[in-house]
Amino acid sequence: MSTVREERAFWAHQVHAHLLNTIGAAIVQSQVCEAAVRGALPSSVDEVLRLRDILRALEETTRVMATAAVLPRDLLREVRARTEAFAASHPELTLRLSTRGRGRVGRRTAAAVVIVLTEALANAVRHGRPASIEVDLAVGGGSVLLRVRDDGCGFDPVVLDGPQPDARPRLGVSIMRQWARALGGRLVVSSVPTRGTQVTLHLPLDDRAGASSQ
Repeated sequence: MSTVREERAFWAHQVHAHLLNTIGAAIVQSQVCEAAVRGALPSSVDEVLRLRDILRALEETTRVMATAAVLPRDLLREVRARTEAFAASHPELTLRLSTRGRGRVGRRTAAAVVIVLTEALANAVRHGRPASIEVDLAVGGGSVLLRVRDDGCGFDPVVLDGPQPDARPRLGVSIMRQWARALGGRLVVSSVPTRGTQVTLHLPLDDRAGASSQ
């Protein structure tokens, strides 16, 4: 019974934190939009599009959390399906997928990997404008390792923790970091201008709630 309560508390915390973060970002962006429109700035359309991106991120991540309880326990199969769907919707990209290990993991871990994969792919296309993306997933040795690399325009990672970074990229990274921390893992975003970006997620496979739901 205590495990069930812990599982419910975990998801309640994730939903609460995610909604607050995203709603806060949307409010700030709406204020930027208002100022741009009032001043009839040429950037008005771009600011509205950023607000739309924030709301789309909220929709997608909330959908994954809402369906996490029924995510297939074979993580490799799930990542393969998600990656293939993304590639089909972006035919201009060359997308390579590599998977290793045995993919049965707990539902928390599966949800975290799927959310980070979704965010990393979306950010790569939206901000990096790459020609190719590589996704590498390894499960085994007591851990899960996900890498998403692109050959896009890259950026200076300092802006992620700077005083006034672009709202959308910071929001996406905040969501990914939140999931990594919640499961005792770590997330690293490395990038060099003109040389692409890599998102690396490392999670331990100690997922008690996921194991109890088998």
